[in-house]
Amino acid sequence: MSYSQIWLLLLSSYVFAIIPGPAIIWVTSQSLSYGYEAGIKASIGLSLGCLVHSLTAALGISVLLQTTPSVFHFVKILGALYIVHLGVVRLIQNKKILSKNVKETSKTVDFAENKSLIKQSFFVNLLNPKAAIFVWAFVPQFVSPQTAHYSFSVFLGGVLFILAAFAGNMTYVLLCERVRGMLLLPSFKKHAFLVDLATSGCYLAIGICVLL
Repeated sequence: MSYSQIWLLLLSSYVFAIIPGPAIIWVTSQSLSYGYEAGIKASIGLSLGCLVHSLTAALGISVLLQTTPSVFHFVKILGALYIVHLGVVRLIQNKKILSKNVKETSKTVDFAENKSLIKQSFFVNLLNPKAAIFVWAFVPQFVSPQTAHYSFSVFLGGVLFILAAFAGNMTYVLLCERVRGMLLLPSFKKHAFLVDLATSGCYLAIGICVLL
């Protein structure tokens, strides 16, 4: 890829990344509920999932998912069920936290230190076939078929896409940090469960987006 193609890929990827979708809903919900660190970890997990999509695109494995409807639908349903499961588990956990009158600050620190968020975010993106197909269809547009080391160029394009998408996610993380400052005011704390309920609803929305 030429320098102009690289910059065009980065700019286009960033623009697509900031358009609200399942990834943005996921990062936003984590950031608003658990803070800046959780937003970063969610973004890292999504990036790792996208890295697998880039690797499969480079190796040509993506053809299996694109040409086999049964495999595509299986992965899609599995991904949606996984996300809804996370939403239900989270809602139950938050109800237990509130019933024990645990302070918001303690909940934030505990969850931010929980490395499972990276793993959860990884599987959220990995099990989203629409995200995979977008990467497979979008990145190769910037690589000429006649390019030497075509597979490596596609993988490199995928890495550039991931970097731009990570920057897009971080844009929302920073915005959410400002909003979260207001949510932590005493006047908002008494409505904490409603915020958690809305966030769990976001999980359901992501699951529906994956299925549609």
